[in-house]
Amino acid sequence: MARGSAKPAGTAGGRYLYILRWDQAAPDGRRRQRQETYTAPHDARDARAARRHAETRLAALVAAAAVPVPAASATTVAAHLTQWLDTIAPTVAGATLYAYRGTVRRVLIPALGHLRLDRIGPNDAERLYAAHSAHGDAPATVRHYHTVLHRALADAVRWRLLPTNPIAGARPPRQDAGHPPHWSAAEARAFLAAATGDPLEALWRLALDGGLRIGEILALAWDDADPDRAVVTVRRTLTRTAGGATVIGDRPKSSSGRRTVDLSPATVAVLRAHRAREAARRIARGQRPALLFAANTGVHLAPSTVRDRLDRLCRAAGVPWIGCHGLRHTSATLIVAAGVPLNVVQRRLGHANLAQTMRYAHVLDAGQRAAADAIGAALAGDPCGSMCGDTG
Repeated sequence: MARGSAKPAGTAGGRYLYILRWDQAAPDGRRRQRQETYTAPHDARDARAARRHAETRLAALVAAAAVPVPAASATTVAAHLTQWLDTIAPTVAGATLYAYRGTVRRVLIPALGHLRLDRIGPNDAERLYAAHSAHGDAPATVRHYHTVLHRALADAVRWRLLPTNPIAGARPPRQDAGHPPHWSAAEARAFLAAATGDPLEALWRLALDGGLRIGEILALAWDDADPDRAVVTVRRTLTRTAGGATVIGDRPKSSSGRRTVDLSPATVAVLRAHRAREAARRIARGQRPALLFAANTGVHLAPSTVRDRLDRLCRAAGVPWIGCHGLRHTSATLIVAAGVPLNVVQRRLGHANLAQTMRYAHVLDAGQRAAADAIGAALAGDPCGSMCGDTG
């Protein structure tokens, strides 16, 4: 059967305007969509009558163009997902493809691969989400499973293998919109005190002071750092290939990620000392110092090496473990709390849009009481507020 819908699109010239959409199967098995604009008489007393007119017209169009829909595809979900990965491989970043492949092979195919593509439904997807949630997967992780499956099935629709996305109505778990993990200013100071003299002290300061991502820091070359101007320029970041290898990419995470970040005098001092030590170490090994932070072989440090050292320093400082990205969250939270405008914070962090930066706006609430007290004192004729006491 051909299918269609009649949707109101406003009024025009005293008549109700409807967009009629329907799809039909052609003899070659492909599905084709057609559309027509239909106007029904304007009757302000009964708008439903106009809709019935439109639906009658739609039924006539569908009946006239109807061609039997071909038999549903007998391909399995596993076969489609495998073909889908091969098809999209040239069009997505290596890191994205690597993540998609992992999700498909470890999660989607084991749970859903045996189903026929035309038999999968929202209930199948939701059972998968519930099982992994019960197993301990974070809501964000389970939502990623949903995203990959939904995209693969959306492409099946685009390729005319399915009429509609069968899991469009599936509900993945809600993601907690809580605040990103971060340290307080006191905890950040305790960490930096414990990191004094650490071989990666400059790295920790670039993350906490500059708000750089760890991947951006590990891709920094000495040409990117200018201690004289107290700035560092982000031009690249670590990325993952489709095969899972970690390499330095030729561009940052997004176009807005390419930026120059001002550094505090304390960070500049640590960076200068780090540069002198690294230069001496590399010269002794007969290596030309290229990267700010390099392994003994001269290549970039592995992110796992950074995580392990961060773990040891957190325990030494007695501060909570927040992960490498938590250092960036801490930087963002502290500069927002200091009153720096959010659009400035956005540029400093290299966020693609202000909505990403708004995750840190919760710290502005801490200043609401002081603001209320200040305006209340001003309106009451007490310019110094309660701090001045009662001058009678």
